[in-house]
Amino acid sequence: MTPSRGASYIVITFTSSSGGLGASGASGVTAHPGAEGQRERRWAEARHLNRGFGEALAQAFEFAAIPVLFAAFGWWLDDRLGTRPISLVTLAALGFVGVCLRTIYHYKAKVEREEEGKPWTRRPR
Repeated sequence: MTPSRGASYIVITFTSSSGGLGASGASGVTAHPGAEGQRERRWAEARHLNRGFGEALAQAFEFAAIPVLFAAFGWWLDDRLGTRPISLVTLAALGFVGVCLRTIYHYKAKVEREEEGKPWTRRPR
């Protein structure tokens, strides 16, 4: 039996016609049959998880930084124009609303990409 057919034993295979491992020889040790792709799968899952953490951190930074930057610009503008809180409040609110809208549209686009081709998104003929 081979590992692909469900063997429950350790398979050790060494083949080499030229005395070394090259293009003509192969070597393989399988300690857990059927577990050949688990390491790649774990790396892919970790990569996906880290990408999610990175996106969440970027979004949190945007929610914090953009309204503050807009408010700082409004404060500077108010100082130059002599209209104390008007530009500060208006630009801070504009920055917050802009970040919220960007988040909503980004989320909708991500959901559409994820659901593309799923049975519930197909249009009837």
